[in-house]
Amino acid sequence: MMTSTTPPTTGAFDPTPAAALLLSTWRDHGALQALPEAIRPRTLDEGYDVQDAVAALRKDAVAGWKLGVGSIGALKQGGLTRPLVGRVYEKLVYASDSVVSLPTGRPLTVECEIAFVLGQDIEPGKEPGRLSDTVAATRVTFELVLSRFQNRRAVGWPSFAADGVGFGALVVGPEVDTHGIDEIAQSMVVLANGVERARVAKGDDVTLPWESFRALVRHASERGYTLRAGQIITTGACAMPFDIAAGGLQLEARFDGKVLRATVGD
Repeated sequence: MMTSTTPPTTGAFDPTPAAALLLSTWRDHGALQALPEAIRPRTLDEGYDVQDAVAALRKDAVAGWKLGVGSIGALKQGGLTRPLVGRVYEKLVYASDSVVSLPTGRPLTVECEIAFVLGQDIEPGKEPGRLSDTVAATRVTFELVLSRFQNRRAVGWPSFAADGVGFGALVVGPEVDTHGIDEIAQSMVVLANGVERARVAKGDDVTLPWESFRALVRHASERGYTLRAGQIITTGACAMPFDIAAGGLQLEARFDGKVLRATVGD
């Protein structure tokens, strides 16, 4: 189990070496056991500094943001006060029925999520009173989690934040009623290769989409980011996540009379 407790650091932390290593690992489709201790972030702020540096080195457009470790139980177990935040890169966003190329022999985690599309900018320090007023559309998505670590659950929250909270790819599906997301989640069934794998999360496994969205707004304000109109915000798994091999994988989510599909291969 990862915890938020970290040892004190001395001197200024340079995020660039860790960012360069993570990015080269990402591009080579590799996996690290851990970041070397000399360049490893020791706090969440340092982890987000590394994530910022990865984004600067990638030079890819940011299509949105993802929230992770946001269920009621995960927050309690991990000693976190709010979900972790990662970037969604435009080059790794796919439409429904797409073929998603993830060349790796490692299993990935499939999360079916409610996602909000922003209809306006949200600047630092200008938290909206009603988040629903900022939403232009709501969609159901598959987030494919594929960390740059062999075991993302073992490396600690700062390193996981540095790794963009394990973002691998995002498949964006049909638009749904923003005010009916609870009912949509209740109707959701997720299949892999034709076999049912997940339904709605319950109890401590539940993620609250609006609370996740609010956490992102506060995180962005603290970090000085502006959330941009048109960006997509994935709010955490509303059906139970599951791990599965990537090659030749056919995914399908059924909800509210609609379908989201994707093929995941090498």
